[in-house]
Amino acid sequence: MAWVLVTSRQYPIFSRAWVNQAFHEDQKRSLGMGFDSYKSLYNGIYADGKELAKLSRLLVKKAERDPRAVWRMCGAWEKSCKEAVAAAAALEKKSFSESPDERLIEELERVVRVLRKGASYIFLHHALDPYFESWLKGLLERKGKADQLSSLIAPRRRTGLSEAHTELKRITAAVRKGGYSAAKKKIARYTRKYRWLGYDTALGNDLTREETKSKIEDVLLSGKSPSPRRKRLQLSARENDRLSLMQEIAYLTSLRSESHMKAGPFLRPLLEEIARRLSVSYDVLVRFTPDEIKEGLRKGKIDEREAEKRKERFGYVMLGGRCRVISGSGVSRYEEKKEKRTHENLKGLPAYPGLARGPVRIVLGRADFWKVRPGDILVSKTTKEDFVLVLHRCAGIITDIGGVTSHAAVIARELRKPCITATQHATHALKDGDLVEMDAARGVVRIKNVGLP
Repeated sequence: MAWVLVTSRQYPIFSRAWVNQAFHEDQKRSLGMGFDSYKSLYNGIYADGKELAKLSRLLVKKAERDPRAVWRMCGAWEKSCKEAVAAAAALEKKSFSESPDERLIEELERVVRVLRKGASYIFLHHALDPYFESWLKGLLERKGKADQLSSLIAPRRRTGLSEAHTELKRITAAVRKGGYSAAKKKIARYTRKYRWLGYDTALGNDLTREETKSKIEDVLLSGKSPSPRRKRLQLSARENDRLSLMQEIAYLTSLRSESHMKAGPFLRPLLEEIARRLSVSYDVLVRFTPDEIKEGLRKGKIDEREAEKRKERFGYVMLGGRCRVISGSGVSRYEEKKEKRTHENLKGLPAYPGLARGPVRIVLGRADFWKVRPGDILVSKTTKEDFVLVLHRCAGIITDIGGVTSHAAVIARELRKPCITATQHATHALKDGDLVEMDAARGVVRIKNVGLP
């Protein structure tokens, strides 16, 4: 079986279980086909190459013959995102301390069911990205405007993440003018309003004032980035509709992740109450699947030794439609072989233009955020929503995977950071301290010196 890396997102077993179930069951209704094989490991998430190719053919055929059908999928996806936030928000009005265990189980099942629905559309983006990329490149080359690729990938609608960034820039301007004391109330309001920035797949912690201040410092140090001039293109009605569809999917990709982030603060009290009853911490509880948590509540205990095994190495694997959780040394048999490091220049997809030069910092997840300093080049397999906490700080972004509607491409435009995606193996070809030059308009990464401190 040929496995295809689709993301390097790192999150606990709790979310991996319901996301995988969404791809196997809910995706059949949402996109017309579910997956029977999928592996979600601590260091990478993979789809079966044949199944992904089959889904891509199915959706590309729809996009070409009946684009309205894909637009309807988009409408259903947006609705499911809003339903996920509403379902989680309904928990805020409820008290669980006196509730019987079965009621906690019912509430958990209800919210997870809605979260799964939103996740079932994720591969609309993955399956259509290569198609849109190829079409857009060809269109721009025919019109002699190949350099305009990155300026056309941004969603036409603003997400909460882009609004958070705009508001942060306003607060930064106030800090620059009058210092932190003058912006104290603004910082407190921002931290409360955007507390969900500390979550991913409905798990995490509320944003803190210290994290908000750190983001402000990053903006202060990064300075202003010029916005590329966008030239008007003469498009036919069909071309404009296809471009609009591409931009809508980019918007919904961010909206889906954002909806799961927003659900996090509402879901956390329920999970904390369950953890209290099982005499474990929240962080330990989310190392188990929803089904394991329900079983633990009914038995009155949970296997903490198993939780310890899943602290570093774990995975949720589906083969032939059958799922299993793996942990500890058992993960090794499912891991992909690492590519050998090379010193050749890299080529990828221009996601946002600009030149940048600086030392490489390999960032695979939150645990690596501390490494990134102003002026560094952030290199990752892919970026995800919680990366916003550190992307303000870097001078440029390079990813292994991701297309024109990927998170890295969209967020790079919002932050105005030079960005190159789809290099395939930047995280293997580069290492911390390598000095590189990015020409993001051309999608080229030049390695200038290897292994600088």
